[in-house]
Amino acid sequence: LPYTGPGPTTLAIALDKPLTRSVLRAKGVPIPRGFVMRDANDAVPPLGVGKRWIVKPAHEDASHGIDVGSVVADEPALRERVAWLVATYAQPALVEEFVDGREFNVGLLGSGANARVLPLAEIDYSGFPKGRPRLITYAAKWVEDSDEYQGSMPVPVRDLHPALDKALRETALAAYAELGLAGYGRVDLRVCHERGPLVLDVNPNPDLSPGAGFAKAAARAEIPYEELVERIVRDAVDRRRPAAAALAR
Repeated sequence: LPYTGPGPTTLAIALDKPLTRSVLRAKGVPIPRGFVMRDANDAVPPLGVGKRWIVKPAHEDASHGIDVGSVVADEPALRERVAWLVATYAQPALVEEFVDGREFNVGLLGSGANARVLPLAEIDYSGFPKGRPRLITYAAKWVEDSDEYQGSMPVPVRDLHPALDKALRETALAAYAELGLAGYGRVDLRVCHERGPLVLDVNPNPDLSPGAGFAKAAARAEIPYEELVERIVRDAVDRRRPAAAALAR
Protein backbone atom coordinates (compact mmCIF):
# COMPACT_ATOMS: atom_id res chain seq x y z
CA LEU A 1 0.00 0.00 0.00
CA PRO A 2 1.34 3.48 -0.79
CA TYR A 3 1.87 5.74 2.20
CA THR A 4 3.19 9.25 2.60
CA GLY A 5 6.64 10.09 3.87
CA PRO A 6 9.68 7.82 4.18
CA GLY A 7 9.84 4.16 5.08
CA PRO A 8 10.18 2.61 8.55
CA THR A 9 13.98 2.41 8.42
CA THR A 10 14.31 6.16 7.97
CA LEU A 11 11.75 6.82 10.70
CA ALA A 12 13.63 4.55 13.10
CA ILE A 13 17.00 6.17 12.32
CA ALA A 14 15.59 9.67 12.77
CA LEU A 15 14.30 8.80 16.24
CA ASP A 16 17.75 7.52 17.21
CA LYS A 17 19.68 10.78 17.36
CA PRO A 18 23.16 9.24 17.88
CA LEU A 19 22.55 6.95 14.90
CA THR A 20 21.34 9.92 12.84
CA ARG A 21 24.55 11.74 13.72
CA SER A 22 26.64 8.73 12.70
CA VAL A 23 24.93 8.50 9.31
CA LEU A 24 25.27 12.21 8.61
CA ARG A 25 28.90 12.34 9.75
CA ALA A 26 29.78 9.32 7.58
CA LYS A 27 28.22 11.05 4.57
CA GLY A 28 30.05 14.31 5.17
CA VAL A 29 27.03 16.31 6.34
CA PRO A 30 28.20 18.81 8.99
CA ILE A 31 26.87 18.35 12.54
CA PRO A 32 27.82 19.75 15.97
CA ARG A 33 30.52 17.94 17.91
CA GLY A 34 29.08 15.56 20.46
CA PHE A 35 29.13 12.31 22.39
CA VAL A 36 26.77 9.93 24.18
CA MET A 37 26.60 9.27 27.93
CA ARG A 38 24.68 6.27 29.24
CA ASP A 39 25.43 7.12 32.84
CA ALA A 40 26.43 10.24 34.73
CA ASN A 41 29.69 8.55 35.72
CA ASP A 42 30.80 7.86 32.14
CA ALA A 43 34.10 9.32 30.98
CA VAL A 44 33.80 12.85 29.56
CA PRO A 45 36.10 14.18 26.84
CA PRO A 46 37.70 17.61 27.31
CA LEU A 47 34.86 20.14 27.19
CA GLY A 48 36.96 23.13 26.22
CA VAL A 49 37.33 26.41 28.03
CA GLY A 50 34.38 28.75 27.67
CA LYS A 51 32.26 26.28 25.69
CA ARG A 52 28.69 25.33 26.48
CA TRP A 53 27.03 21.99 25.84
CA ILE A 54 23.42 20.89 25.45
CA VAL A 55 22.16 17.61 26.94
CA LYS A 56 19.27 15.93 25.09
CA PRO A 57 17.45 12.59 25.31
CA ALA A 58 18.90 10.27 22.69
CA HIS A 59 15.55 8.87 21.52
CA GLU A 60 12.88 11.58 21.77
CA ASP A 61 11.40 14.21 19.51
CA ALA A 62 9.13 17.28 19.92
CA SER A 63 11.69 18.82 22.36
CA HIS A 64 10.83 16.38 25.15
CA GLY A 65 13.46 16.64 27.87
CA ILE A 66 14.77 20.02 26.69
CA ASP A 67 14.54 23.16 28.81
CA VAL A 68 16.84 26.04 29.63
CA GLY A 69 18.63 23.78 32.14
CA SER A 70 19.71 21.54 29.26
CA VAL A 71 22.60 23.90 28.46
CA VAL A 72 25.60 23.44 30.74
CA ALA A 73 29.03 25.07 30.97
CA ASP A 74 31.13 22.70 33.08
CA GLU A 75 31.57 19.03 33.92
CA PRO A 76 29.70 18.97 37.28
CA ALA A 77 26.63 20.57 35.68
CA LEU A 78 26.91 18.19 32.74
CA ARG A 79 26.97 15.12 34.97
CA GLU A 80 24.07 16.42 37.06
CA ARG A 81 21.95 16.98 33.96
CA VAL A 82 22.83 13.57 32.52
CA ALA A 83 21.87 11.89 35.79
CA TRP A 84 18.48 13.64 35.74
CA LEU A 85 17.83 12.84 32.09
CA VAL A 86 18.76 9.15 32.33
CA ALA A 87 16.61 8.73 35.45
CA THR A 88 13.65 10.64 33.97
CA TYR A 89 13.62 9.29 30.42
CA ALA A 90 15.24 5.86 30.88
CA GLN A 91 17.59 6.33 27.93
CA PRO A 92 21.08 7.63 27.16
CA ALA A 93 21.90 11.31 26.93
CA LEU A 94 23.20 12.93 23.77
CA VAL A 95 25.64 15.74 24.57
CA GLU A 96 26.35 18.25 21.80
CA GLU A 97 28.23 21.52 21.61
CA PHE A 98 25.80 24.39 22.03
CA VAL A 99 25.96 26.39 18.82
CA ASP A 100 24.70 29.87 19.68
CA GLY A 101 24.26 31.09 16.12
CA ARG A 102 21.30 31.84 13.88
CA GLU A 103 18.75 29.01 13.67
CA PHE A 104 16.84 28.02 10.55
CA ASN A 105 14.00 25.64 9.70
CA VAL A 106 14.24 24.23 6.18
CA GLY A 107 11.18 22.46 4.79
CA LEU A 108 11.61 20.10 1.85
CA LEU A 109 9.01 18.70 -0.50
CA GLY A 110 9.30 15.77 -2.89
CA SER A 111 11.54 12.72 -3.25
CA GLY A 112 14.89 11.91 -4.83
CA ALA A 113 15.95 14.23 -7.62
CA ASN A 114 12.57 15.98 -7.39
CA ALA A 115 13.06 17.14 -3.80
CA ARG A 116 12.90 20.92 -3.51
CA VAL A 117 13.62 23.35 -0.71
CA LEU A 118 10.71 25.51 0.46
CA PRO A 119 11.28 29.13 1.52
CA LEU A 120 13.40 29.20 4.67
CA ALA A 121 12.26 30.31 8.11
CA GLU A 122 14.47 31.68 10.88
CA ILE A 123 13.79 31.51 14.62
CA ASP A 124 13.43 35.06 15.92
CA TYR A 125 14.89 35.05 19.43
CA SER A 126 14.73 38.82 19.85
CA GLY A 127 11.95 38.48 22.44
CA PHE A 128 13.42 35.46 24.25
CA PRO A 129 13.81 35.87 28.02
CA LYS A 130 17.08 37.65 28.77
CA GLY A 131 19.87 35.60 30.26
CA ARG A 132 18.52 32.26 29.09
CA PRO A 133 20.23 30.18 26.41
CA ARG A 134 18.43 30.59 23.11
CA LEU A 135 16.94 27.26 22.12
CA ILE A 136 13.63 25.62 21.29
CA THR A 137 12.63 24.12 24.61
CA TYR A 138 9.54 22.02 25.27
CA ALA A 139 7.81 25.17 26.54
CA ALA A 140 8.91 27.13 23.47
CA LYS A 141 7.29 24.53 21.26
CA TRP A 142 4.11 23.65 23.17
CA VAL A 143 3.27 26.08 26.00
CA GLU A 144 1.70 28.98 24.13
CA ASP A 145 1.44 31.36 27.09
CA SER A 146 5.09 30.92 28.08
CA ASP A 147 7.77 33.58 27.55
CA GLU A 148 9.86 31.01 25.69
CA TYR A 149 7.04 30.29 23.22
CA GLN A 150 6.34 33.96 22.59
CA GLY A 151 10.04 34.77 22.27
CA SER A 152 11.03 32.13 19.71
CA MET A 153 8.74 32.59 16.74
CA PRO A 154 9.75 31.35 13.27
CA VAL A 155 9.69 34.16 10.72
CA PRO A 156 10.23 34.21 6.95
CA VAL A 157 13.87 34.72 6.02
CA ARG A 158 14.69 38.09 4.50
CA ASP A 159 17.92 39.63 3.20
CA LEU A 160 19.95 36.47 3.68
CA HIS A 161 23.45 36.57 2.21
CA PRO A 162 23.45 34.48 -0.99
CA ALA A 163 26.38 32.34 0.17
CA LEU A 164 24.67 31.46 3.46
CA ASP A 165 21.36 30.83 1.69
CA LYS A 166 23.12 28.41 -0.69
CA ALA A 167 24.94 26.64 2.15
CA LEU A 168 21.74 26.19 4.17
CA ARG A 169 19.85 24.76 1.20
CA GLU A 170 22.65 22.41 0.15
CA THR A 171 23.21 21.14 3.69
CA ALA A 172 19.49 20.54 4.24
CA LEU A 173 19.15 18.72 0.91
CA ALA A 174 22.16 16.54 1.74
CA ALA A 175 20.73 15.57 5.15
CA TYR A 176 17.32 14.87 3.57
CA ALA A 177 18.84 12.63 0.91
CA GLU A 178 21.39 10.77 3.03
CA LEU A 179 18.80 9.78 5.66
CA GLY A 180 16.36 8.61 2.98
CA LEU A 181 13.60 11.14 3.58
CA ALA A 182 10.82 11.15 1.02
CA GLY A 183 7.68 13.11 0.26
CA TYR A 184 8.21 15.85 2.82
CA GLY A 185 10.40 16.67 5.79
CA ARG A 186 12.21 19.39 7.71
CA VAL A 187 15.83 19.98 8.61
CA ASP A 188 16.79 22.30 11.47
CA LEU A 189 20.19 24.00 11.33
CA ARG A 190 22.27 26.49 13.28
CA VAL A 191 25.08 28.56 11.87
CA CYS A 192 28.44 28.05 13.57
CA HIS A 193 30.80 31.00 13.20
CA GLU A 194 33.72 28.70 12.37
CA ARG A 195 32.06 25.85 10.44
CA GLY A 196 28.96 27.33 8.83
CA PRO A 197 25.53 25.60 8.88
CA LEU A 198 25.33 22.51 11.12
CA VAL A 199 22.41 20.07 11.19
CA LEU A 200 20.71 19.99 14.59
CA ASP A 201 17.77 17.74 13.76
CA VAL A 202 16.13 15.95 10.85
CA ASN A 203 12.36 15.54 11.07
CA PRO A 204 10.93 12.97 8.61
CA ASN A 205 7.29 13.71 9.50
CA PRO A 206 6.83 17.34 10.62
CA ASP A 207 3.44 18.68 11.64
CA LEU A 208 1.25 19.02 8.53
CA SER A 209 -1.63 20.96 10.08
CA PRO A 210 -2.63 24.10 8.16
CA GLY A 211 -1.21 26.50 10.74
CA ALA A 212 2.11 24.73 11.26
CA GLY A 213 5.45 25.90 9.94
CA PHE A 214 5.62 23.44 7.05
CA ALA A 215 2.31 24.56 5.56
CA LYS A 216 3.33 28.20 6.03
CA ALA A 217 6.59 27.56 4.16
CA ALA A 218 4.60 25.94 1.32
CA ALA A 219 2.27 28.94 1.25
CA ARG A 220 5.28 31.25 0.84
CA ALA A 221 6.17 29.11 -2.20
CA GLU A 222 2.64 29.80 -3.50
CA ILE A 223 1.51 26.24 -2.81
CA PRO A 224 -2.00 26.30 -1.28
CA TYR A 225 -2.67 23.85 1.53
CA GLU A 226 -4.92 21.59 -0.56
CA GLU A 227 -2.25 21.39 -3.27
CA LEU A 228 0.42 20.65 -0.67
CA VAL A 229 -1.55 17.65 0.61
CA GLU A 230 -2.20 16.48 -2.94
CA ARG A 231 1.49 16.71 -3.85
CA ILE A 232 2.48 14.63 -0.82
CA VAL A 233 -0.14 11.98 -1.63
CA ARG A 234 0.78 11.87 -5.33
CA ASP A 235 4.44 11.49 -4.38
CA ALA A 236 3.55 8.45 -2.26
CA VAL A 237 1.54 6.87 -5.09
CA ASP A 238 4.22 7.55 -7.70
CA ARG A 239 6.95 6.03 -5.54
CA ARG A 240 4.88 2.91 -5.00
CA ARG A 241 4.03 2.26 -8.67
CA PRO A 242 7.33 0.56 -9.65
CA ALA A 243 7.07 -1.85 -6.72
CA ALA A 244 3.42 -2.59 -7.49
CA ALA A 245 4.29 -3.25 -11.14
CA ALA A 246 7.06 -5.62 -10.12
CA LEU A 247 4.68 -7.55 -7.87
CA ALA A 248 2.13 -7.76 -10.67
CA ARG A 249 4.66 -9.46 -12.91
